[in-house]
Amino acid sequence: MNTSLLHGVRPTTPGAAAVAQSLRAMSGPYLRGRRWALGADLTAITALGVVVLYQAGALRHLPGRAGDQVAASPRAYWAMHTPDAALGIASYAVSIGLATAGSAERYRCTPWLSYLFAAKLLGDGVIAAALLREEQRSRNGLCWWCLVASAAALFAAPLGIPEALAAKRHSISGGSVRWAEHA
Repeated sequence: MNTSLLHGVRPTTPGAAAVAQSLRAMSGPYLRGRRWALGADLTAITALGVVVLYQAGALRHLPGRAGDQVAASPRAYWAMHTPDAALGIASYAVSIGLATAGSAERYRCTPWLSYLFAAKLLGDGVIAAALLREEQRSRNGLCWWCLVASAAALFAAPLGIPEALAAKRHSISGGSVRWAEHA
């Protein structure tokens, strides 16, 4: 008897099994970049997790220098009147989803995932650079936790480019394979 709460609710396909095997056991040419980006995004989420605990009132002070002044500034709550660290965590969660989506050969099978992944990482890097510049220009000082998150995003920013270029080369050469053939 299967006691899983999701028994019968989460069907699987041969394609899903192939992706699971591909991601865990294979070493594709672009998996290393995806895995490094995954680690960087998890690092950013960890750092921002501490900040969001402060911004939501669960911590009285941020460990480190100047963090309280930066994380408590009105600018940190401007977008949707939500703590910016919470929005950052949501954004990096999307990046993690893109890093882990598709097989090791997705640049051939689903090139749009490769393009989207590269664009998301580059966008994260641009936003991190803008936030760093804003933080540097403010008179509140620099938040160590925010610096860690920004450094992780800047590290990850170029990691999707090689796969996206491979997807483009493969598409140009006419080697594009439709997703339905691999599902």
